[in-house]
Amino acid sequence: MNSTEQLLPAPAQREQLIARVRALTVACPFSQDNPPDCPLCNIRKLSLKARIVWVNSLAPEVMEGLLQFHADCLYAKEHHAVPPHEVRCG
Repeated sequence: MNSTEQLLPAPAQREQLIARVRALTVACPFSQDNPPDCPLCNIRKLSLKARIVWVNSLAPEVMEGLLQFHADCLYAKEHHAVPPHEVRCG
């Protein structure tokens, strides 16, 4: 959780988490596609409405885990000498 989220009331924190996870359900933040080894691969294949319902149903801890996974994966892809498609994050 960043310092801005810590200052927000609980409902605002949840809405911020939801917005960030919804963005991840569109595409990979690194390659703008849908890597098969990503935990959101199958979610990205759903309709927009289904993705929104799914994200809204997640516990904050799950959303934070997905955000951390993607932050770690993005770091790995940006800082490794191997081509991005060969970095396995899932």
